Order: sequence, then C-alpha cells, then structure tokens
Amino acid sequence: MTTQGILVDAVFAGLTGTTGDFVNKRLSGGRVAFHPAGGANSYKNIYTSATVGGSTLIDQSVNSGVVLNEAGSAEVYAVGHYLCKAYDSNNVLQITFELRYGDVTSDGSGGSASSTAILDIKSSYGTNAADINNAITYANANSTSEFVFLFKDANFTLENNMTFPANVTMQVEPTAKLMLYAGVNAVTINGPIKHDFNQIFKYENNTTCTVTIDPKYTEQAYPQWFGAVPDGTSDSSFFVTKTLATGIKRLVLAGGNFKLNSNITIPSDVEIIRKGGSDFTLASGVTVSGLGTKATVFDKLSATSILGPVTGNVTGNLTGNVTGNLTGNLTGNVTGNLTGDVTGDLTGNVTGNASGTALSVTAASQPTITSLGTLTSLSVSGDVVVDTTTLKVDSTNNRVGIGTASPVNELDVRGNILTRASVPDIYVDSTVTNTFRGLFLKENNTNKSGILQYGSTHSSEANNLAIKNYVSSGDIGFYTNNTQRIRIDNGGNIFTSESMVVGGTSLESQAVTLYSNGVLYARTSGLPVATFRRDQSYGVLVWFRYNSYSVGNIAISQTSTSYNTSSDYRLKENVKPITDGLSRLMQLKPSRFNFISDKDTFVDGFIAHEAQEVVPESVTGVKDGMKEVGNITDKDGKIIEEKVEKPENLKEGQKWQKTGKKEDYQGIDQAKLVPLLVAAVQELSEKVTAQEKIIKTLQKK
Repeated sequence: MTTQGILVDAVFAGLTGTTGDFVNKRLSGGRVAFHPAGGANSYKNIYTSATVGGSTLIDQSVNSGVVLNEAGSAEVYAVGHYLCKAYDSNNVLQITFELRYGDVTSDGSGGSASSTAILDIKSSYGTNAADINNAITYANANSTSEFVFLFKDANFTLENNMTFPANVTMQVEPTAKLMLYAGVNAVTINGPIKHDFNQIFKYENNTTCTVTIDPKYTEQAYPQWFGAVPDGTSDSSFFVTKTLATGIKRLVLAGGNFKLNSNITIPSDVEIIRKGGSDFTLASGVTVSGLGTKATVFDKLSATSILGPVTGNVTGNLTGNVTGNLTGNLTGNVTGNLTGDVTGDLTGNVTGNASGTALSVTAASQPTITSLGTLTSLSVSGDVVVDTTTLKVDSTNNRVGIGTASPVNELDVRGNILTRASVPDIYVDSTVTNTFRGLFLKENNTNKSGILQYGSTHSSEANNLAIKNYVSSGDIGFYTNNTQRIRIDNGGNIFTSESMVVGGTSLESQAVTLYSNGVLYARTSGLPVATFRRDQSYGVLVWFRYNSYSVGNIAISQTSTSYNTSSDYRLKENVKPITDGLSRLMQLKPSRFNFISDKDTFVDGFIAHEAQEVVPESVTGVKDGMKEVGNITDKDGKIIEEKVEKPENLKEGQKWQKTGKKEDYQGIDQAKLVPLLVAAVQELSEKVTAQEKIIKTLQKK
C-alpha cells in the first residue's frame, strides 16, 4: 500500500463551534473545507484514506470538504499547506485554522496541538544526497514541527558531514539502505531512530565513516544496523566497532551469534545487553578488553581462551580457559581453567582447575566467593567465621552460632528461625527414657520462663503433654485471631471471653452451651437435661436472686422437693386481708383446651389475659404482645446470630440490627391463684356457718 499523505485526524477530533447555536457544541454534520494558504507549497490532493485506489478525493471548493460525524470528528490524508475552515450544518463558518504537513495550530477546541508529518523521501524528494538535503532543509525551516523521514524501496546516498536535525525521526524500512560511499567520513543523527534488527547503513568502498547518533533520543544500537550478520560464522568485528563508535551507551546483541575475528575494545561507559540467547563467539586468540565499571558483558561467552589482563566487570558464562588477572567482578560460570587473580567478587561456579590468590581462602586480600564449583568434600581445621557474627563454628567447644560470635549452646541462634517444607517439622527428641522433653521459652536467660513439655521423670506422667508457666503470678492464655479467648490464672480459675460449648460442635447443639452474656442453654434427647444432687444433709439445691436479693430457691429433703418463693413478713408491708375473694374467684374462667402443638392432649387451665384481669400478678406479658428481633453482626459485618432480641450489652465491634417482630407469648403461674382460692373458701365457709345457724334456729321453731 502507498501512503498518500499525513493523517491529520487530530485536527478534527470533536470540533466545537464558536457562534450561533453551535457555541461550545459539537459541529455534528458540519464539514471542513481546504484552501491553499499563502502559496507556501504546491497544492496537492486530499483523500479520506491512506490507501491508493481505496479512498475518495475531497473536492477543494469553498462549499465542499470533508463531512464531520455526530461527534464532530473526521479523518483525512493530505500533503501541503492549507487554510482550513470548519462550518456547521447550517453552512455557518465556526472555526478557521491552518494546516501545514500535519502541524496544527488549533485542535478545534481553542487549544494548540501538533502532529507528526510522515515524509516519504523517495516519492516526495528523491534518493540522491541533494534530495535528502532538501528534506533536511525543510525540516530545519519548520523546527517546531515533528517529521518522520520514511526511507523505503531504494538505496539513498548520504554525503559527508550530513546532519539530520532533532525534529526528524529516521525510519528505514528493510527495502532501503543509507549508502556510505567513499569520501563520506561523518554522518550525524540528532533525532530518534525507529529501529529494528534490519540493516540501516551500508559501507561501499568506505571503512572510515563514523555515524554519530544522539543517545538522548536513541538509547540502544544493534550491530545489524551497520551490516553485521549474527550467524556465528560471518566476521562482525568491523560492524561491532562501528556500532560502538555511534556514542550510544547500550549495545544490544539480538538475533543470533556474532563472530569476532579481531580484538575489540568496549568503552568504559557502554553497557552490553544480550537478548534471546544471542552472544559473541570469539576466534582463537581474540580478546575483548577495556571493560569499564559500567559494562555488563554477555550472558554467555564462547571462546578458546581469554588472555588478560582484563579491567572491568565480566557478566556471563565463560566457555574456555581464562588466563591472566581480572580487576573487577566476575559474575557467571567458568567452564575451563581459571588461572590468575580476581580482584573483586567471584559469583558463579568454576568447572575445571582454579588457581590464583583470589581463590585461596588464606590470601590476605581474599575476595567474596559466592560459589566455587561442586565440591566432593571440604575439610576445615579450626574455627569458621562468616562475616564476624553471621556464622561462627567454635571448634574448641563444638558449638555453632548464628548471629553471634560467642555461642553458649551446641546451636545458638540470635534471631528468627524459619523452617519451610511441604510438611515442615521440628523435633525435640530425648534418647533417655523416663525423662521429659521440652521447648523452653525464657526471658533473657532468667527464671521467667514457660515450657511445652512431654513426659516426666514420674512414671505416672510419662505420657502427659503439659504447658507450664514457672512464674508464680503468671497466667496461661489461649488466643485466636490475636485475641485472648481462654485464660487460666495462677490460682487455677478458667476464664473465657466467648461462649463455651461442652460436649457439642456448635452453639445450641445437643450439648451444654454457656453464652458469654450469662445464658445457659442445655439440650438433649431422651435424657434429663439437668440433674441436681445434694448428699447427706437436707437443704437448698438452687438459689434464685434478683441483683443481690434472694427471691426464691429449690430445696430438697430425703423424700420431697420444695419450690420456695420469698415470703418472710420482714419483707412485706401494708398487709391487709382479702375481703372480696369469693366475688373475684367467680370472675375466673376455668377452661378445658389443647395446645396447638399437641392436638391430642386436653388439659384444664386458664387463658392468661382473662386470669390477668382478676389476678394480675399471676400472669406475665401482655395480651397480643410482640417483641422486636434482629441479627447480630461482628466487626466485619458477618452475621453471628439471627432473629434474636436486642441484648443489653454487645461486644466491641458487634452490632444488632432489627429485622422484624415475633409473638411475645403470655405465661401464667397458677400457684399465684392460691391466696385468692383460700380467701374465697374462707369467705364461703363463713357464709355456710351463718346459714347453718339460721337453719338450726328455724328447726327449733
């Protein structure tokens, strides 16, 4: 496909009007007309697509142009210098702006904008040095604009001292080359290079030309740009040297192996990066020298030998013999013999013979050795010290210290211990029977200690597991989620901050649940829920208290059980006889009925609210009573209890939220009717006695 011009879509991105009904509104359905401006360039066509034959030529007349969509946007391709006028759908002029090769002075919203002009050098100018200079001249004249010089489908001749400005991006397609013929000694590129692995520069009867590239815009260079072929056999020495001479601070090896038949020197400020398994292959006797402190060389380096001295850092794997001294760090594996001194850090394995003072642990100036091959054995006589306190082997006392230079036990660790495995274990194993094995927890080697202990010197405790706190005033606590749940104090008392279930797996299961708010819930099936027993003497089994006052109890004797409520005269006042017992008794409405939950059983009794009208204290609750219920959530919003009444106290972070209501049923204590019954019987007895006297008097007459 052939590009016909520059995409100037940025000019027509959401154009808005300035007058009439289109003030600050999208020019939906409007249009933009193009007019030659100032005669700066010859007038050229404007198209709706970048593809030849696949687009529509836009009429340049005043009343035509490109039509804007509903968003006030459109795309056109154009080359030249134009005065653009944007009209609304009523053909009223709204915006006027200038377009020069995509350099836009208005984006339709009142602000400034710019775009990049792509100049096809071959089609717009030509392939000779003079043609390219014309393009450079134009770019220099429009230094505030950005340009892409597109080189394709030809070889382009460069001239001596040719300089491409900073506002030009060089894009060289694989179908093009920039030719460096004899007599061209220097070319300067001050702008970016849109790069790939393809060749950009071709030397023709010329070995002296230096191409300088500004590293501010181009951070890395490839030897392929200058003609290197990474096939592992073709000599790339010349092309690598020319790449290093560009001034770019990063040389990238990519695409394969680069054979070096000649020595090369790498500048001290150049970083070498290997990608995708690419590397240098050195011919016999070839050296790579001049490595600086910043240079990072290769991930793998294959050579027959590397002859020193080498100054700088070597990063990568070395296949072959290394003979000579290295001043710097060697990071990587050496397959071969290493003969010489390494002044610096040696990181990696050496497969072969290693000699030199840098590899002698007795040397006065020994470096840090991270790894030294695979050793079948290592024998050390005397103490071993790593970094003063990191590791100390005390051969005199047979002790090992980690984090200390003075271990006091066989293994003395001053710091944290991490054991990590698929199934990690820590063993404390005694080889002596009838003794205990323990994990001691001590405070600064004092008697403030605790122990997790198994076994004992006492045979009766030989199989026991114990948790002990040796501090007389200390407690033992059990925690979950970093919160204490159970505490055993030094007196043996057990405290819990939460509900406790005995004999079950969940709250209110067939077990005993003791809630943290003091509620006791017992549930069973086929057995008594609770058994209370008192041995030897008669007396109270259960006390009932309101605050600190005793209000009743359950007491037993050898043959009976008494349910007592408080009734001492010293607790009462305003004592008066019941004088209306019979009349009130007659107001009670004894009934016979069955409960809804037990349809087959009929009983005698009262309706609570009816009895409440006569003896209020015998009934609890109110007729048709309802009570609010809701859910209790924890601090994370998780529901922990549902459809419960609002508790008097909630734990920190808990909330109760009303969800509805449920029936609050009335109850009756029929024993509370006894005083009324007695009073009624007494009153009735008095009447009977009086009537008997009357009858006897009448009988005497």
